Parts: sequence; structure tokens; C-alpha cells
Amino acid sequence: MVDPAAEAPQLVLANFASALAVDLSEHVVLQKWATQAPREIWLLRPGDLLVTPVRPSEAFLAAACGLLGMAPADITVITVPDLPGVAMAESVRRAGLLPVLARWARERPGARLLPVALDAPTARLARDLGIGMAPYPDAAPPTARTLAAVMDLNTKSGFRTAARDLGIRVPPGETCAATDLPNVVRRSLAVHGGVAVKPDRAAGGHGVRFLTGPEPAPEPEPAPEPGVAQATVAGAQAADRWVVERLIPHRCSLSAQFSVAGPAATRWEFDGTMAVRDGAFTGYRSPLAAPVAAEELREWGARFGRHLAAHGYRGPFGLDALLAEDGSTLYATEANVRRTATTTPYALVRRLADAADGGDAAWRTGQAPGGPDASFEQAHTLLTAAGLAYRPAAGEGVVLYADVSPGVPVRYLVVAATTDRAAELEGLARRLLGPRPLDE
Repeated sequence: MVDPAAEAPQLVLANFASALAVDLSEHVVLQKWATQAPREIWLLRPGDLLVTPVRPSEAFLAAACGLLGMAPADITVITVPDLPGVAMAESVRRAGLLPVLARWARERPGARLLPVALDAPTARLARDLGIGMAPYPDAAPPTARTLAAVMDLNTKSGFRTAARDLGIRVPPGETCAATDLPNVVRRSLAVHGGVAVKPDRAAGGHGVRFLTGPEPAPEPEPAPEPGVAQATVAGAQAADRWVVERLIPHRCSLSAQFSVAGPAATRWEFDGTMAVRDGAFTGYRSPLAAPVAAEELREWGARFGRHLAAHGYRGPFGLDALLAEDGSTLYATEANVRRTATTTPYALVRRLADAADGGDAAWRTGQAPGGPDASFEQAHTLLTAAGLAYRPAAGEGVVLYADVSPGVPVRYLVVAATTDRAAELEGLARRLLGPRPLDE
């Protein structure tokens, strides 16, 4: 049975600029992340609208629409550059686009707003446009209580508190203010020998530091301007909070993605191994080839999903974890209660599989270094000429799932029937796309 809401017209908001992930004062970081915003085009169907801070290149737009079986004219793309210290939904308002978007919504009964992150400015935008928020039922939009819980659980400390209450194992550690950070680090190093020092609200490895032995404690970063701190939405914690955890020697970093569909309906979507470099996410390999860890991670996801549902949340979330060196002990490190770097590529994987009448596929994402003259057209031509570009008839190949620009990593998605074949294709693609592939 097809869910009617799944076929409703979508206004996709690429709001990478949201206080959920990092403080809005981190404008340079948010600008860097926003270069990936055009990838949200993979969520669109004919008639849909994408609001993005970075306009996709014509080459990327044409290639993406071609693979999805539609023309660029079938969709609408509106570019709204992010403003420093301002959430994306508020940038839309200040750009004077409310009447334009409201008219689009009125012409499409049942339209829904699909954001990257569910924050208060985005919920307000949906209300002002008179449209629902995917995947919420029309009669039950996210409440202030839900928005506050989402803000809290996207912090390291908020997740750790919830995890302990839910029986989810986390690394030993503590939360502290920036002024107490040197003393907490020294004390933790004396106990654990090695620590991970993390900003309380951060994503993608931003600001994470790893210390071992009797190293001097890091100096706290300066606090944001008072005006920025006051502008954060309800539930946000101060930007000068840190978490200091025991450094866990581990075999691999894992992540599983889920969605909360109702009060008692948390659905596992997929899982895999993360490629991490200096604490930052660089790629993903699915499915997860560790049955015991996968089973425990799914159970944790079900518990955490029930916790989110009890606060009224509906939508996607991910759990990240470390598999210790013993190969059996799992430690959850954070939750991302939003769309993540893997949810959109996975949506593309499912669309490609459905179009090819295929079943489950092995897939992986990664990066190759982008040179000073890099462009989507150039990279796509290389893949096509080498016979590596995704071929619907074969059900396998490489897709450049994000746009390409000079100096930015070339992000690719590999899809194949088996893990071994996906690894083979990835190796070929990495050698082709860059003379010096990133170490993972």
C-alpha cells in the first residue's frame, strides 16, 4: 500500500545552516558544509521545489535529473545564500521569499516541507506557509516540546544523559564548561591515559581533539558574541560546553540510521562502517559486516527511537558507535536527530534499486581530492569514459552524488550487487578521480 504522504509535493529545504549541528556563529564551518547542499536534488520528484544556499551547476543538475528519469524543467530550484549567524529558514524569510513559496504551496494541495534539520525557524516557516512538515501528519506538527528535545539530543551531553537512562553504553566521561576544561582534561588523562575532547554541540568531527599521556590541556575556544547565543532557539545549550570522554581503542566506527514513524514504530533503515580521518567523517560502507554489533546497535536504535517518539518526534535519526578492539563491546558516541550525510545517498540507492527492480544492494560513499580546476562535468566525463558511471541496465556503477567545485573533495557513491564488487569499483574510481586519494 502506497503512503499518500510519500507522494505529496515536497518543498525540500537544504538548511545546513541550523543551530542543531553547530552554533550559528560557526559561519565558516556552515558555509563549508553548505557546498554539499545540491545533493538534496536526489530527493526531488517532478513538481518538487528545492531551496538551497548553493545553486547546483548545470552539469550536475542535468546528470542528476537524467539519472532520475526527469528533466531539469520538471523541478524548481531557488537559491538563498546563508546569512552569517542566521538559520536557513530565517534567511528565506529575510530574502522576501515567503510570498513566492506560499504561492507554490497553494498551487499544490498537500505539499510538505522536508528539511535537513528540524529546528524552530523551520517549523515556523512551515506554519507561515500553511504546509505540513514531513513526515508529520497534518494534524500533529512538531511542538515546542519536540523542538526543545531535538535541540538537546543533538548535543553530546544530551545524548549521553538519555543513553544512560535507556541502558545504552557510552564511553566514561563528563561534561564541563570551557572554563573548567583544562582541569577536567588533566584529571581525565590521569584516569584514562587518553581522552577525546568534543564540543558539546558539533557534527562531522568539527572541533574534536584526541589527547594521550600528560599533554597540556587545550585552551577553551572563545565564547560566541552574546547576541548570537541569545538568538539560538529553545533547548540550545551554551556554546562553551565540552564533553571529555575516555579514548576508546577500537576496530571501527559504526553508524546505523533509523526513522520514527509513530509512537511505537521505529524503523531500522540501514547500517554500515564509517570512514573517519582525524575524527571527521569521510565515507560510509554498507551493509555492516559485524552481525553481533549490528544487532546491538539496532536494539539501541529501537530504545532511542521510543524515547524520541515519547517527545513527539517523527523522522530520521542516526546512532554512531565504536566497536572496541575486543570485537564485541560497543560504545555509542552520539546521535544525529536529523538527516545526515548518509540519508540522501541511501535515498538515491533505493530509487536506483527500485528503478532496476533490484533488491538490497551493497553501497559506499567516499571522497577523492578535488583539484584547483575540478568540475562536475570533468569528473563525470572521466567516469563515463572509463565505463564506471552508474548504468541502470547493469544496476551498478559510480554516481557523483554531490556537485563538484575547485578545491572541494569529489564525493562519490558506489552501488553494486555485492560488497566485493562495490570495493572493486570504488578502488577504480578513486584511482581515476584523483592522483592522491584520501587516506581513510
